[in-house]
Amino acid sequence: MSAEEIGLRIAELVASDRYQPIKPGSLAKRLGLTKDQLPEFRAALENRLEERTLVLDRRGRVRPRSVAGTVVGKLRRSKSGCYVRLEGNADARELDVFVAFDDAGRRRRRRHRTGASP
Repeated sequence: MSAEEIGLRIAELVASDRYQPIKPGSLAKRLGLTKDQLPEFRAALENRLEERTLVLDRRGRVRPRSVAGTVVGKLRRSKSGCYVRLEGNADARELDVFVAFDDAGRRRRRRHRTGASP
């Protein structure tokens, strides 16, 4: 199998809806490649990374390139609402994105007291 064919299989797998970012070694196993095919796999993955159709996140996992206008990060809660901590910006709080509770897709929870009714 050539590097070009392996590159197409990588792109097909990463583009699927159920794909979860994984490290390159696990990606090769998931594709069912043998040790003899690993040099072609590395070349194909390197080509996709240079073309910027795929990226490696900060943990070294392979993921598709983000679509323009999307934000990748973790949703955190604060008293005034929610904000998104952008990946790669652990110390740059001014770059975080504020998201209102209603826009975050979560409902505010009401706390109920347990015990006797008033």
